[in-house]
Amino acid sequence: MRTQALMIVSVAASLLAVPAVAQTSAPAQPQTAAVDDKDKVVCRREVETGSIAKRKKICHTKREWEALAQRSREAFDQGQMSGSTSGQ
Repeated sequence: MRTQALMIVSVAASLLAVPAVAQTSAPAQPQTAAVDDKDKVVCRREVETGSIAKRKKICHTKREWEALAQRSREAFDQGQMSGSTSGQ
């Protein structure tokens, strides 16, 4: 069970590393654009679980993608820590 959970976490982490779908870039904007940058929606096409060919489009803001990546890292670290103290 723990091995399966670690595998899921590692797959999720690798999916987060997939580059975003190409988007048209807007011309340079004033300083206020940097503040709004975290609220920009970014869509990614990810492989559906159980399929190597089927993909789905997932859209989140940059802030949400960063939060997902952070949670994935924390879950992975937690799995690593619990595995090292169990004596296995």
